[in-house]
Amino acid sequence: MGLGRSQKKRSFCFQQIMNCWTSKDWFDNIGRDLSPAWPVGSGYNGSDAVVSAVQNTPGAVGYVGLGWIKKYHLKSMALKNFDGYYVVESVKTIQAAGKAALHDPTFPDDFNQSMVWKLHGKDVYPDANFEFWTVSTRLPDPTMKEVKKLIVWALTTGQEEKYTIKTGFIPLPFDPFKPRLEKILNRLLPGNNFEIQTGG
Repeated sequence: MGLGRSQKKRSFCFQQIMNCWTSKDWFDNIGRDLSPAWPVGSGYNGSDAVVSAVQNTPGAVGYVGLGWIKKYHLKSMALKNFDGYYVVESVKTIQAAGKAALHDPTFPDDFNQSMVWKLHGKDVYPDANFEFWTVSTRLPDPTMKEVKKLIVWALTTGQEEKYTIKTGFIPLPFDPFKPRLEKILNRLLPGNNFEIQTGG
């Protein structure tokens, strides 16, 4: 059995799953790194290459995002979550992970923490994470105005299915997300009285 993997961010999340599940020996020798010393398998440049390798290698296992699973009609393996349930990756189960993280009072408001694996819930997929941007608070006013426009788009029109699910991403769970997001945006964009009105 071979293991294929692609984009470094996804590999980093997968390694966190392995570090949670497996032995101290795995943690000590493989650990969690952007370029790990994997014990078996081959590396590929991009998810399309991983998919091709898995499809052409009997018994192979690959690691790609939901968008590629849907695009190529691949079978998805169920992963054991923190509460012991085996959960298959889907829009529903990834969004359940996001909701679980945002309902957790220990999850930081600045999102500076991985949400992989250690979340509670029957339907919570354990290998999900937020995509995020890093934005400087010291941008010139004209630039910050453009940044604000982009943020507004991402949180409204950008949440539509054609920009999220159709491209392998999941719409944000706005109910628990809104209070945290307002804190971030009002700190990032002081004086703007930024309020989230809708998720799409």
